[in-house]
Amino acid sequence: MDASKTFYESCTWNGLTYRPLTTRMDKRNLYKCGDGICQPTEVCGEKNDSLSCKDDCGTCG
Repeated sequence: MDASKTFYESCTWNGLTYRPLTTRMDKRNLYKCGDGICQPTEVCGEKNDSLSCKDDCGTCG
């Protein structure tokens, strides 16, 4: 870990040291069911679960 303990500076596997791949996501790209917007990863349905978001996209039909 780095000094701030927020990421790894390197990793070692099988005797070889590698630079880690770090991915960061912009909070604007994290969609949340119930935020009032029907985003591309959300669909209509009867529930608010992993398969549909009724609050944002309504019911189908």
